[in-house]
Amino acid sequence: MDTLLQDLKYALRQCAARPGFTAVALLTLMLGIGGTTVIFTVINGLLLRPPAGVRQPDRLVAIFTSDYSGPPFGGSSLPDALDFVGRTEVLSGLAVYNNQIVSFNAGTEPVRALAQLVNGDYFRVLGVSSALGRTFRPDEGATPGTDPVAVLSWGFWRKLGGDSAIIGRTVRLSGHPVTVVGVAARDFTGLMNGFDVGLWVPLSQLTVLQAGTTDLVQRGARS
Repeated sequence: MDTLLQDLKYALRQCAARPGFTAVALLTLMLGIGGTTVIFTVINGLLLRPPAGVRQPDRLVAIFTSDYSGPPFGGSSLPDALDFVGRTEVLSGLAVYNNQIVSFNAGTEPVRALAQLVNGDYFRVLGVSSALGRTFRPDEGATPGTDPVAVLSWGFWRKLGGDSAIIGRTVRLSGHPVTVVGVAARDFTGLMNGFDVGLWVPLSQLTVLQAGTTDLVQRGARS
């Protein structure tokens, strides 16, 4: 203990004798600790923390496709994703999503929004209920071009004015009519931490929003 106190006194004298160096060293240390804290906070919020509003997040897994043609953690094609759940016994359900930037028009000024095209089982697998109306039925989104319906996120619904009368209304999504059938639970904003999804539509609407696309049937279309 005496040796430790002597070393501490010596260090303090050295710091007092060189105040400029001490100030720079302390500032560097503070910046280093602060930077590390910020980086960890960002990584924890975007990568490590489970998405808000999902049920039993410890039972959810993210599946990626990796090969020589893409990144190590790449997206999967719909045929591959269906095989993941259809040809294994370790998964009880599948939530598929594809991101699209759309123009949303409810009869006033159009607004841009992040939409996710999802399969009919998306909300059930995640355990997400509706705050208003309903979510999607399991059969919705199975046939390309069908089921022009939408579920709004709570935040986007509030941004539009928070009018419950929007349930059952037909709006336009990038010029195409869809009927709003529900508003998702308040605390659910999608599966991408850091990005707030405005609405969800059935995956079948991809062929409407992108006329002529074959992405729903191409095994190499990994989005």
